[in-house]
Amino acid sequence: MEKSGVAFGLLIVAVVLVAGWYLASVAIVRDAVMVNYSVVETVDQEVEIRQYSYMTLASISSDSLDSAFTALSRYIMGNNEDNTRMDMILPLISQSEGERVNMSFILPEGYRRDNAPQPLNSDIVISDIPSRKVAVLGFSGYAGDSAYEEQRGRLESSLRGHRVQTQGDYFLFRYAPPRSPPVLMRNEVAVEVT
Repeated sequence: MEKSGVAFGLLIVAVVLVAGWYLASVAIVRDAVMVNYSVVETVDQEVEIRQYSYMTLASISSDSLDSAFTALSRYIMGNNEDNTRMDMILPLISQSEGERVNMSFILPEGYRRDNAPQPLNSDIVISDIPSRKVAVLGFSGYAGDSAYEEQRGRLESSLRGHRVQTQGDYFLFRYAPPRSPPVLMRNEVAVEVT
């Protein structure tokens, strides 16, 4: 009877932890603001070509998604020279480069490189991105290397088949924090187009 009671207690703790993890991830996504864009064209019913306005990014290069996300989260939660809290704007932007990951948070409207709060973390860089067109292909679940490569290949093939010219490297739009439950993860592989 004692072993079954301990097992039941451990099961309850596990259920509470998983529920907490799920609810915390839902709260982060629910409270985030979505960046504005307009859909210019749809290709193959799965690929959208979007027009994004001028935006300002806070970016960092790190050895993991988690550490990049943590550093940027701290920045928008007030770890900056002005102690200014800012809304989280989705999507998060990430791109792997060898063993490193580059992640960017979009800053709220009104911020530019010259007026954004200066990060206390010297590894965070503030930059402005001009208005641009981006092609995206959405997918759900964990965006590991194999899932990313598969979806990148699908996007590349679709754009090539419709003679859409790309420029620059492919990247990911992430609509949930890196440690969210996979069922909540919504992603888009993306590339700038001309």
